[in-house]
Amino acid sequence: MTQLVQERGEVLVRYAYLLTGDLPAAQDLVQDALVKVFGRLRTGFEPDVLEAYVRRAIATLYVDGHRKHRRWADVQHLFPFRRSRTPWGCRRARSSGT
Repeated sequence: MTQLVQERGEVLVRYAYLLTGDLPAAQDLVQDALVKVFGRLRTGFEPDVLEAYVRRAIATLYVDGHRKHRRWADVQHLFPFRRSRTPWGCRRARSSGT
């Protein structure tokens, strides 16, 4: 894994950047893909094969995130935001006027 990240890390981030258009999001996407791939990795893989797995994980994670965002945008109007509550559902503290 270390060899892959050292040799191909920048290329993987550039690939993720093509999908996201945002450097911090691309870096997060690559890190998430590395965790996903290496979390259940078996021994005996060559670095170029690992890169293909990581690239596929990057694409899959990006598509999943896009679908989740789109789905939320479609139903967001069903959950009206109440101004008397914080985004976490707690009531706001009232000012005492002093």
